[in-house]
Amino acid sequence: MPSEIPCYDKEIIQMITEKQGLDERYVSHISEKNLQTAYPLTIGHRFTMTPHPVTKQAVAIAVEQQRIIQSFAWQGDCIMIGRCADVILKEYSPFNIFVYADMDTKLKRCIERAPKGENLTRTELERKIREVDRERTKHLNQ
Repeated sequence: MPSEIPCYDKEIIQMITEKQGLDERYVSHISEKNLQTAYPLTIGHRFTMTPHPVTKQAVAIAVEQQRIIQSFAWQGDCIMIGRCADVILKEYSPFNIFVYADMDTKLKRCIERAPKGENLTRTELERKIREVDRERTKHLNQ
């Protein structure tokens, strides 16, 4: 009987949440942001500034996410959903698959999974989807 390959997605966020003692929504939000936007432009240039506590938290989340992803990879074959795992694990020469959906499919999925009481219009939901897609692209290309 073939063994199953473990798959990791939101489990990574849950592990960071437990380790850092932070809200899961906050960790999820921060983990999808481009870290460069959290650093003041003056750091490493003319002025030295003490990093803001939120910046330190964002860096701590990114470091913990990287540590978790690497520890899963060290254990053997696995599937990672997002989280820039392909970049973090580039020395492993990972097999990458990019899954894409058209906007109608994305909207349908978001509507089906919407929290109770969330009543966004189609236009608001589409704008939110495009914003998330832009942020994820920026994050990946940082």
